[in-house]
Amino acid sequence: YNTLLKGFTTACNLKDAYALLREMEQDGVGPNDISYNSIINAAVCKGNFKEAWGAIEEMESKGIKADHYTVSIMLKALKRFGGSRESTRVLAMVDRLGVNVCQEE
Repeated sequence: YNTLLKGFTTACNLKDAYALLREMEQDGVGPNDISYNSIINAAVCKGNFKEAWGAIEEMESKGIKADHYTVSIMLKALKRFGGSRESTRVLAMVDRLGVNVCQEE
């Protein structure tokens, strides 16, 4: 499923990506952090912060923690689109998650 999802999200096709996400859930295959990070990245690709935050909220409501990849995607979004409200929200997420942005993997 994640390979198909990545195909949709690489094309910034959120409609089909969300449809596949729902199909995964119906088939008993729960989406994971990779699934959601792909969706978040596609939302950012489209310049849609609201959609990206919605995916983060859905992900976390299902017990899937945002991670350093999620933070990286949202920092990339800030670089492209900026905005003080979004900057504050992303930095608050970094603090909440305890992600060390200076740490190399």
